[in-house]
Amino acid sequence: MFYEYLKKIHSADFNEIHSRMHNAAISLMQEYHLQINNDTYDITDIEFYYFNTTTHKDPYTHLHCMQLENGKWYVHKYKTDRPESL
Repeated sequence: MFYEYLKKIHSADFNEIHSRMHNAAISLMQEYHLQINNDTYDITDIEFYYFNTTTHKDPYTHLHCMQLENGKWYVHKYKTDRPESL
């Protein structure tokens, strides 16, 4: 399972973090699909954001409290004139 790639990432160095995120992305895009009702979708693009004050200070991470929940999807909500969709 791709989650194994991200376990204990907080104790990894920068290169290990990059490797684990890369492997998790490959796993998600090659081994999983999204199914909504009777429709199946391939995952063709994915981004990971990780912030650690010691090894990986990613300035693009929102640091929202919901991002602290492991194993849950966080969808950034933009204020636009278009309705949001997932």
